[in-house]
Amino acid sequence: MGKKSKPATAPRTTAINPAAVATILTAFSPSTAAAGPSYYAHLHAAPDAHTLRVYDLDGKCVSRWASNANPDVDDEADEPRVKSLAWCWVPPASSAHDGQADGAAAADGKRGKKRRKSDGGAAADSPAKPSSSALKPQLMLALGLESGAVLLWHPLGTASRTLSHPTSSSPVTALALPVSPSASADGHLWSAHQDGAVRVWDVASGALVGKVGGLAEEPRWDDLLVRYEPAADEGGKRTVHLVLSHLSLHVYSLHLGAASKKEGKVRDLKATELGRCTGHVEPCSVRWAGASSSAVDSPSDAVDKLSFISYSPTDRFVQVWQIATSTPTSSPHIGLLLARLGTDSGVASATVSPLAGAAQALAAVDSATGNVTLSALPLSFAPAASPSKKAKKHAAGVVALEVQCEVTAPAQGGRSEAGVAEVAFRAGDEAVLCRGGVKPVFEVVVRPPFASLVLPSSDQGLTTLCARPARSPSRSMAPGSPRSSSHGARPASSSATARRILRVQCVFFILSAATSTLTRSLLTSSRLSSSSSSPLPPPASSPHRTTSPSAVAQAVALQRAHVVDRRRDRCP
Repeated sequence: MGKKSKPATAPRTTAINPAAVATILTAFSPSTAAAGPSYYAHLHAAPDAHTLRVYDLDGKCVSRWASNANPDVDDEADEPRVKSLAWCWVPPASSAHDGQADGAAAADGKRGKKRRKSDGGAAADSPAKPSSSALKPQLMLALGLESGAVLLWHPLGTASRTLSHPTSSSPVTALALPVSPSASADGHLWSAHQDGAVRVWDVASGALVGKVGGLAEEPRWDDLLVRYEPAADEGGKRTVHLVLSHLSLHVYSLHLGAASKKEGKVRDLKATELGRCTGHVEPCSVRWAGASSSAVDSPSDAVDKLSFISYSPTDRFVQVWQIATSTPTSSPHIGLLLARLGTDSGVASATVSPLAGAAQALAAVDSATGNVTLSALPLSFAPAASPSKKAKKHAAGVVALEVQCEVTAPAQGGRSEAGVAEVAFRAGDEAVLCRGGVKPVFEVVVRPPFASLVLPSSDQGLTTLCARPARSPSRSMAPGSPRSSSHGARPASSSATARRILRVQCVFFILSAATSTLTRSLLTSSRLSSSSSSPLPPPASSPHRTTSPSAVAQAVALQRAHVVDRRRDRCP
């Protein structure tokens, strides 16, 4: 017998969702005058390699870093893996130039006349003065690695170095630049680790300044906020406020002085717990809000209450918290939930505009649709009346922030637009939106008093979304726009009113369908009764054969009037 041939089978293919196997980290550079050009960092952490790309706001990739780009590393396990990123400042190297000048002068003094004779009798040249660019703080991108070290990367890819210490071996889960008027001069960078430790680094010297002790025993910290209060005396210790998040939010206070003069010594920073906030069911992120997001120069202007927001990709609410900075007498303070902003699904990212005026702007990016929800965030909230015990379970007294407008990306021609990944506020009334991933597109939203937005127009490669008063909701494509898709924003209405209108519409649709079916059956029965030569006597319980078309029209009119009356009763 011959050999049996196996039946041919189609090759098996497995669809892989990139979002399920890769992690995306994004961040805009600080929008300050000292920062110079603005940049956008996009890190794609895949299982085989981690790739960082830095873009300018024209969409051009100005630098690229990859974990597998080092030819000296043969083993894949030794490649640097990134867990977090943040922008930081490196102080100017004026002190280094001063040290070099002193050393050169001392060397010339020892060599004396022989040096001057060998140079032909001319005086020794003075050391070159540093350029104006060298006296400015340098913007760097900090990458927290799984090895516990921190990699500093220049946005243009011209320089990089690593901050490391033998005691720091746990993965860096969060990085934070402190809110301080002297943040660029201090050169401090804070890191939270997977083992629950928090450390502060000196990015200028690369030394580990201190390690925070006395923290809660959490399995890890997912995000970190740091704020420096001005010192009472020049050169004295400064009060530092920390906000750490995992599932719940923890607020701490500590005192930070100058770095230790002993080389290699790490200070132990004792932290005092000020209070806790409920947080979210899943790991969440935090951002400063209100007066806490602005640095102060005078001790008299120090805040007595910390304000911040928290959000999670699995929670549809952005929550606004406030907690006192006074030291608790017995038990820690309980954070007060002031307000919430609701979205359709989870919140991928949230951004608060710089402090200016009586309110800030809050932007939340929907994790499912990529739409951006804009709302006004007041600096203070009116105290709510004390709710009853039953109302406390339903978060009574919490202000529901009203959605002023929403930036959407509708599908045009069967092709859907990429969602927004990150939002950054500029000075004034502008917000920069980054849409897309590896090939991002940047758009500028101009927001005079909150109103509905219209379609984009072109401006040097940036798509501009201009605001229009709410009384003119029409939207039209501006001439010369380079994009075929439309981006608009719809004004938001009250959720309760929208639900009532939806219920009324559903009831009206059901009654309309039933009325049309009844009308067709009545007309059919009347035709049959008129065309039949010997009709049977109608049963007493069925009135359909004795109904005339005029009676049917009257019944339909009565049904519609009844629906209109019910709609008026339901609508507020």
